[in-house]
Amino acid sequence: MRRFIIPQLRKLGIALNQFSVVIPETLSNISGLELLDLGPNHLAGQVPDNLGVLKDLQWLNLQNNNLGRGTSGYLKFLNSLTNISGLRLLNFGVNNIGGVLPNTIVNLSTHMQELYFEDNKIFGSIPEEIRNLISLTIFEADNNYPTGAIPTSIGKLQSLRELDLSWNRLSGLLPSSLGNLSLLYYLNMSHNDFEGTIPKSCHNMEILVLDNNKLNGSLPGNFIGQMNQLRSLYIQKNLLTDSFPADVGELKNLNDLIVSDDKLSGVIPAELGNCLVLEYLDMARNSFQGNIPLAFISLRGVRILDLSSNNLSGTIPKELQNLSALLSLNLSFNYLEGEVPSGVFKMGVEFQSWGTTRFVEDSLNCSCQHALIFCQERMGKGSIFQS
Repeated sequence: MRRFIIPQLRKLGIALNQFSVVIPETLSNISGLELLDLGPNHLAGQVPDNLGVLKDLQWLNLQNNNLGRGTSGYLKFLNSLTNISGLRLLNFGVNNIGGVLPNTIVNLSTHMQELYFEDNKIFGSIPEEIRNLISLTIFEADNNYPTGAIPTSIGKLQSLRELDLSWNRLSGLLPSSLGNLSLLYYLNMSHNDFEGTIPKSCHNMEILVLDNNKLNGSLPGNFIGQMNQLRSLYIQKNLLTDSFPADVGELKNLNDLIVSDDKLSGVIPAELGNCLVLEYLDMARNSFQGNIPLAFISLRGVRILDLSSNNLSGTIPKELQNLSALLSLNLSFNYLEGEVPSGVFKMGVEFQSWGTTRFVEDSLNCSCQHALIFCQERMGKGSIFQS
């Protein structure tokens, strides 16, 4: 890779090899280059800061190499790339590039559609002028060290479809302008320090990931129901309060719903039974009360159901025996009573096949077909079995 003297070359791809050299500055000699794909490999060192002379370059992929050393000084190449007016894709994610995110990033081509720099050592803040990248459809900057708030100007990126800022050190409020992104279908803000309430999201949202933050308050009115394309909702490990909205029943495409480790209360909405393709439901470690909704018998595809560590009472619906896809059911640490439905829990052969047939502090572990089922009561309550 030391010499490149093929100026007529338009596309150069060496991805998915074992190259471990430094990217040569002589790449700039390929003056007509439109596509440059160098990753994944094991390329190291600096990204040449003369790539800006490649005026026809539209696609630059440096992903998944060993570029940088985790320290400052490895983002200088971005200044040069601002000279390429037709650049549409820039990917330097999954490297070891460090330093402060330069403001010049907002001067990249207004034709830029995809920008990736996830899994690096980049810090600083997201500049307000990010709105300049008006053609951006995908922006992934997760697993870095940026701090501060997300600028409200991000709502100006009307073409944005995927936004991932997870596993950073961002804080402040989630800007309400996110609701202006009508094409956005994937939003991941998990594992940051965001606080305040959750703003309304756009109608086309399919995957919404907000877990492991400090979001609080109640879920806004019509927050759930308006996202009628939603497939996955992860809002666990926040400080959310009040009841869970009943309009969840309008989500006919919902596969995964995880709201565990919050401060939610009230009854579990029976409307969840309308989510017929639901496979993963985790509402554990909240303060839900009342009965297990009988409507759950409609969840024929549910594989994981966790309602543990709440204030649920009443009996276990015997109709749960019809949930043939169930792999894991956790009802531990509630106030359930009455009989364990024999048709569900198969206490004879299948329970014994797990090798555990004992009570431990009013608890019982048992198997349901091929599922691992937990039916453990809170301390101070009697056995859920009746002789």
